[in-house]
Amino acid sequence: MEKGRSMADLKYLNRLAKDYPNIMAASAEIINLKAILALPKGTEYFLSDLHGEHEAFIHMLKSASGTIKAKIDEHYGSVLSEKDRDDLAALIYNAEAELAARLRTFRHVDLAQIAGVIEDFYGIGVAFRSEALKNIQFTGTLDFNMPIDHILEVLTLSTNTRFNRNGEKITIHK
Repeated sequence: MEKGRSMADLKYLNRLAKDYPNIMAASAEIINLKAILALPKGTEYFLSDLHGEHEAFIHMLKSASGTIKAKIDEHYGSVLSEKDRDDLAALIYNAEAELAARLRTFRHVDLAQIAGVIEDFYGIGVAFRSEALKNIQFTGTLDFNMPIDHILEVLTLSTNTRFNRNGEKITIHK
């Protein structure tokens, strides 16, 4: 029995010697295999009965089950605000929809309504020097991916109004 075992061992060792001709090659392969075993494991999904839940399923896939958000928080937690990190995550998850949501077309819309959108998107206050300015109509497309100064320039050219910006407040006048 001992002789049979050593013959099997010899066959096995000869086969290994073809792939790893010296100690250095065998050691390198052992290190490589240990490194592979140390890699983080992928996320496994166990799903059933997805009828009508395809949007939640797709979001789970696009967000890598929260891994992307965790990495954003890890790398940018001390640099970006929570809202900015959430916005970045949403942009990564669904770039096309996020960019489209920032492109708005207005048809005969009061400046007062546009001022509300500006306040929401940029977190900046908007005031009017007179009530009449609130009723000026605007028709056009505004790209809220652009800096606020670009938006104000488009509105100035389109509505014959002027905008003064003082820190976090914009004043609209004629």
